[in-house]
Amino acid sequence: MNNTHNAISGKKLIGMKIVTLENGKQIETVEELIYDPNLYKLTALVLKQGGWFSDAMLVMFEDIQSIGDDAVMIQHENVLKKGTDFNTDLHQVMKNDNKLTSNKVITERGTHLGAVSDVFIDISTGYVVELEVTQGVMGDIQSGKKRVQVEDIVKVGEDAILVKEHVEQSFEEQARHQGIYGTVSTALEKTKQITTQGSQAAEAGQQKATDAVNTIGNEIGEVRDQAMQESKEIKEKIDETRRKDVIGKYLTINILSPDDQVLGSRGDMITNALLDDAEKSGMLQQVLSNVSDQPVKHAPNNQTNTV
Repeated sequence: MNNTHNAISGKKLIGMKIVTLENGKQIETVEELIYDPNLYKLTALVLKQGGWFSDAMLVMFEDIQSIGDDAVMIQHENVLKKGTDFNTDLHQVMKNDNKLTSNKVITERGTHLGAVSDVFIDISTGYVVELEVTQGVMGDIQSGKKRVQVEDIVKVGEDAILVKEHVEQSFEEQARHQGIYGTVSTALEKTKQITTQGSQAAEAGQQKATDAVNTIGNEIGEVRDQAMQESKEIKEKIDETRRKDVIGKYLTINILSPDDQVLGSRGDMITNALLDDAEKSGMLQQVLSNVSDQPVKHAPNNQTNTV
């Protein structure tokens, strides 16, 4: 059962504006979520985080009037609280830094299923209704991110979230309808339907066969277009992930544009601007494929790298 119809992604909630109903003033933006693992509930929104708990400015969930697509609404600024305003229990929640995201997800039998990448929170109650689980970049591309219902959580531990054994089977079922596997599965099913339609039309007569051929041609075209679109989206996701991964690392070769303009030199730190220039020149893959985690000596002026 999908319980996200009245829920919001935790990742979407972070960064949303806090606006007062009293005068429409924007106060702050949400920087972090405080979650109580004993209740599976969002406790508060952190608006301004200092070095210590007492420096934090928070809005308790019960002081939120509504959560929309673009903003969290509170009645007035007076509902904002400091870390020092809270009781010992909430201090402990903050101190323990109980965040669901990044936690490993493991079944009761010890099967590792992935890591939590997001949570879905019921905007009416604050309770977490689902977890989103990533199985790595390639795993997500192949079969999509998976969902775990909160009722299937056995325990939120210090290092991992334990879930019921049947969640593993649920992941396998979800994989059949998502990512590359889902696209292939849909295409195969469509092909079977098209083949069946063609056979039935051939038996029914020439005109129906002709009509069926036209229909089959259109449906094959739709399957092809869908597969091409999926492939394009997959490539974009891979490139986006690889871009994020190389920021701050170092070029191991000189990168030249097709018209011999220097886009980047060996030893240069990779920045968003460099990646943008490389992408515009069609040289993004060369940058992504020639990266070092460690600083690299710049090449001598008379040394040229083959790109």
